[in-house]
Amino acid sequence: MKLIELLCPRCGAVLKVDPSNTQAHCEHCGAVLLIDYEVRTIRVEDAEEVGYNFEKGRQRAQAEAKKASSSSQTHYTPPPRDDYRESPKYNPPRETPAEPEPVKKERRPWLLWLLGWIFIFPLPLAMVMSKHKKLGEVARISIMAAASLIYISVFLAVFNSVVPVMPYHLSNNKSYLTNYRGESGYVVISEREEYIIKNSDDFQDKELWTAPTYKYIGFFWIKTGSLPHKTEVVVRDQLGGHYSKPSYLLVERKDDKSRYYIAIQNYSSVPYWTWQDRIDSAPKYGALIAEYRQVSEYRPVNVNGEELEIPDGTIVLLTGITSQKTERKIYAEYWAEGSGGRSVMVYFNSDDLTIVY
Repeated sequence: MKLIELLCPRCGAVLKVDPSNTQAHCEHCGAVLLIDYEVRTIRVEDAEEVGYNFEKGRQRAQAEAKKASSSSQTHYTPPPRDDYRESPKYNPPRETPAEPEPVKKERRPWLLWLLGWIFIFPLPLAMVMSKHKKLGEVARISIMAAASLIYISVFLAVFNSVVPVMPYHLSNNKSYLTNYRGESGYVVISEREEYIIKNSDDFQDKELWTAPTYKYIGFFWIKTGSLPHKTEVVVRDQLGGHYSKPSYLLVERKDDKSRYYIAIQNYSSVPYWTWQDRIDSAPKYGALIAEYRQVSEYRPVNVNGEELEIPDGTIVLLTGITSQKTERKIYAEYWAEGSGGRSVMVYFNSDDLTIVY
């Protein structure tokens, strides 16, 4: 028989107890002890089914723990435990994978720099010079100014060489396509000088009736002097003829054989100031000075059609003709007394005007 040794809780004596007994008697102090071995013998019926259910429950617990961990990442809350068995198999939503960022194409700044140096040369040069701190400010500015001047000169030279000659109407009925070489004609004022004369204090001042002369220097035409209005010349050469490069004539004076370059708009092949019998056509070639005397029945009128009282012997500046069919075909600038040096446009009948210059 197997005995179990225990200690008496009252006196501390050693007790030897038979495991089959539920009581023990202390021989020293007489205490009676109730013994609970905390051991239960369980008879299990249908052990195979119980083991199957136990294993099934264990696997289910593992599956739930796995789903719980995945739902915590996708913020998904599973259905309540009571409805879990009845609910259909649930597939928690999956996050849509983010689209990969588009691959950025490699930039080619060298191409932009190349185009910049070709077409807008001063801009990239200025950027380079601004970062070049070793050079002084004066040196950087001087380099940029010189480079810009060279660039503009080369650009104009190339542009003028590729632009074809095209017709272009100018004052005095000139055209870039007309060839004047070897022709005799006259140096005359153009519309630009005519504008200066109209806005001067004395339009009869002969020093204002001059045409500028030019000299060709480094892709540019520079004014060098002037020739009197109506100077007789012979055209020896003709230059230019592009839209970007106006045409210039090399003329030779008939009196002293000196040569000058003049703009094509300062040349006339006809002496229109001698056309008294064709005075209706003369002003379309250039400005003239004329004397007014009323001989026709058509008195001069202003732009509003109101008749004006202009004294006979008044000197006026003829500037053009109207294309309308009217008895007052010529229009001129009239400076009335007390006008403060400002002219008034007046329409005249041709019979009332006499060319004096």
